[in-house]
Amino acid sequence: MTYSSAGSPFLLVAAFALALPLKAQVADAGPDQYICGTTTMLQANIPGVGESGFWDGGTSGAIFIDAADPLTEVNNLPYGVSELTWVHIAPTGATSDVVAIWAYDAAMPFADAGPDQVIIAPPNYAYLTGSTPIAPAVCFWTVVAGTCSISEPSNPNTIVYGSGTNVLRWICDNGPCGVSTDQVTIQMMLSTGLEDANTTQPNGFAYNPTTRELHVLNGTTVKAFEVFDSRGRCISSTNAGSRTISMVDQPEGFYIARAKVDDRTVLQRFVVGY
Repeated sequence: MTYSSAGSPFLLVAAFALALPLKAQVADAGPDQYICGTTTMLQANIPGVGESGFWDGGTSGAIFIDAADPLTEVNNLPYGVSELTWVHIAPTGATSDVVAIWAYDAAMPFADAGPDQVIIAPPNYAYLTGSTPIAPAVCFWTVVAGTCSISEPSNPNTIVYGSGTNVLRWICDNGPCGVSTDQVTIQMMLSTGLEDANTTQPNGFAYNPTTRELHVLNGTTVKAFEVFDSRGRCISSTNAGSRTISMVDQPEGFYIARAKVDDRTVLQRFVVGY
């Protein structure tokens, strides 16, 4: 028996398939990326025969080595998120797709939780001084030890409330550039009124709540006179010889007075109230 190839069902199917028009691709800009730095390789789909494409960076400022290459290198990306568009052109029309590139700054400093603090209440709170993250990096506070409460955990300068000794950790997540942490200790102690910082020395000051003035009482010569707030910052000082400091413009709370009188230094805690 003789067979004719012209009537083969397999050849007929193949011929029919070749006669069908090829289905055009649609744009695919590739997966979103999280990078350390400002340069990466893009991963859009490759155009077929008779097709083409190009990248559009919008207002990002991105620079494409070859904007017509779906796998091109792109640099000069700003820190943060950039949306890049891949436009795919086929005989049947054009389609587009967007890829998001999250660029993190490798030069962002490591986490810094700020200096330890000793707070004498009132007030019973402290302002934290964590380092500021560079977007899209994020930082947040956590309590390692103690019973304090944090007002805004993602704010580097948030307020923390509590008592006793509290240890807090400032955690900075810089994406693919890494994670860093630092800790700070906040000691909060309650003051019950006016008393010497050193109880072995006699009272050297008097505070007048009516005029809100602090006076050096004893001694012949005042060589230095300063007042510090509850965070240890010098908020007022006088020239040598002056025996009075006004607290009129200062908020209520706890303060420490220090004066060098004759050949000795006197310290005293006092509270300003209204």
